[in-house]
Amino acid sequence: MKLRNFGALVLAVVGVVPLTAAMVAGVRRSASTALNEVQTGNQRVAERASETLRLYVRSQVELIRTLGNSLSSSMHLSPEQKKRILKNYLISFPHIRTLEVVAASGCQEVATARLDTALKSRCGERAIDEALSGKVYLSDVKLTEDFAPMMTFGVPLEMAGDTIGAAVAQVDMVAIWDTVKDIRVGQTGFARLVTADGTLIAHGDPEESRRVFLRQKDAFAAQIRGAAHAGIRYHDSQGREVIALAANVKDVDWTVIVEQPVAEAFLGATQMRHDLYIVFVVALALALAAGTFVGQPLIRWIEAMRAHVTEVGRGNMESRVRVVPRVSEMKQLAASLNQMTDELLRLQNEIKSKERLSTFARVAAGLAHDLQTPIESVRGACDLVLQRPDEEAARDLLRSAAESHLPKLHRYVRDLRRLAHDGSVPLELTSVDPRALADRVARDAATSPKWQGVDFTAEGHASRIWVDESLVVRAVSNLAGNAADACVMRRPAIGKVTIRVFDDPDGGALNIDVADTGVGMPPDRLAELMIHDFRSTKRNSGVGLGLGVARHVATSHGGVITATSKEGEGSVFRLKIPRQAMAGVSAGEAAAAGRQGGKTA
Repeated sequence: MKLRNFGALVLAVVGVVPLTAAMVAGVRRSASTALNEVQTGNQRVAERASETLRLYVRSQVELIRTLGNSLSSSMHLSPEQKKRILKNYLISFPHIRTLEVVAASGCQEVATARLDTALKSRCGERAIDEALSGKVYLSDVKLTEDFAPMMTFGVPLEMAGDTIGAAVAQVDMVAIWDTVKDIRVGQTGFARLVTADGTLIAHGDPEESRRVFLRQKDAFAAQIRGAAHAGIRYHDSQGREVIALAANVKDVDWTVIVEQPVAEAFLGATQMRHDLYIVFVVALALALAAGTFVGQPLIRWIEAMRAHVTEVGRGNMESRVRVVPRVSEMKQLAASLNQMTDELLRLQNEIKSKERLSTFARVAAGLAHDLQTPIESVRGACDLVLQRPDEEAARDLLRSAAESHLPKLHRYVRDLRRLAHDGSVPLELTSVDPRALADRVARDAATSPKWQGVDFTAEGHASRIWVDESLVVRAVSNLAGNAADACVMRRPAIGKVTIRVFDDPDGGALNIDVADTGVGMPPDRLAELMIHDFRSTKRNSGVGLGLGVARHVATSHGGVITATSKEGEGSVFRLKIPRQAMAGVSAGEAAAAGRQGGKTA
């Protein structure tokens, strides 16, 4: 991650995220608070309205009881007196349409406001029966022919705790319309009144009052009652989203529903949210500005130090941190980096003085290792000729040793001379046939007496490649020798070493596999062997220089050595050399050599 991006991330974590979290929490809290306030306030409005309606109904009950008691049989009034009193009552209380008083015995009327003054028995009527049993009867509100809301009251008349009769009246309840219309919820909210089955009996919204005269059912009444104080949201017939709550009117089982448009109910919360957004944007802008103002110099100082470290990593030990930070800790860091660079420069000069000696020691050790095989071969052939000068086989062996191994000795001595003089051994590139090279290594290894019982074979085909043939032969010979040693370590000392050559599928590199059926190695030992130079691959002798020499040859050609092994079954070491233009050889020549090799393979 880039420093600027990291700084932006830190600024976001320190400034933006907390501000955003505070803003989100504030918005949620404001919405929750507004909802609670709307629910609480509107619920109070509904409950006050329900109590007002309950008291109105109760006042009508008490009025009817008072009027009925004044006309009961206990007052001993004449029929003419009762008729006159009833007429006065109906004039004084015009909302009472009819009034009858019934005696407790025989359900016989004792007073009536009907035009036909004939008194009759009222037994069997629900209002009379419930009133005579001591209960107040309240009927449903019904519309008359002139669309007036009418309600029947049956009120028991008592004296000294005993029911002496009942008063039955039909009351015009138009007053409840005025009560409901007077209820206001906010600026544009209204109330409505429904019966137990959801029938509308009053509506405060003039646009919706016609539904009362149509005796329509309220589609949301049951849901609103079920939601209790939480209320529900829905879209009314005018398409407005509203929130509605309800309160029950006791004694008559009516429900007062108050509804208010959501836009108005949450106007305060919306304005608060708007203010929070403004505060958030301003605070965020200030945080970003402050972070940029404070962080830019710090980023420039760190960028300068990073550039210095990059230059040092590229080998430029003359680089120094030129920027002088104003922060003391950064100033100390810049001084420490410059001091570190001075120390690295000193160590680099010291390492260079030792590098030539170290290189000479490593390559000389490898050359010394490789000298053993040709020297032993020549010495063995010489000893055999001295012992059997007349045998043609001894002379053939000496001749083969001279042709095969003396050129190697000459090359090794020349490499040592160059190493001592120049500090390195340059590559001598030639176009080489990989299969021919593998055949030669297998053939030479098969003539060694110490690997008797081991079968050496070469197989595969590959395009010609520009390499230092002598060095590659040495590398493959060392790998083949190590493989043969692994086979000899088996009991009995038998095995097979296969040298296989092949190209990568894309032709970009040459692969030379040296596989054996020897003792193999466990994974931990193989991993250690591939990391460290000059470790022995043998369990009982040798200093392991062969693999180190092979790795040196692979590296000098831009390649690598990889290996796989399974204990008890054998190992496979792969020398991989890329096909690229080497020093002194053009890419065109390399490609031409590859095409030629492909035709002759």
